[in-house]
Amino acid sequence: MQNPNAVGVLTEISYLPQGGGPVVTVLDTIPAGSRRTYGMSDNVEAGRFAISVVSLTRGLPVVVERSMYWSNRGAGTNTVGTHSQ
Repeated sequence: MQNPNAVGVLTEISYLPQGGGPVVTVLDTIPAGSRRTYGMSDNVEAGRFAISVVSLTRGLPVVVERSMYWSNRGAGTNTVGTHSQ
């Protein structure tokens, strides 16, 4: 996640488990002009999850990408998110 703004941004990452169950929510402040990497396994047990990222600082967007890697000969994928207004 990247914060292109001149001030820190409070963000909320929600992990929604497939088939229901409790949603795991992580709050974090991203400093101005910086980026952070979050390992999904640092926040939830193994399983399938949808992920939602929201900037809680009114009017200040963040840039989000989702990278997934496998141990099979360096396989992986990357998806850049978009914003809603």
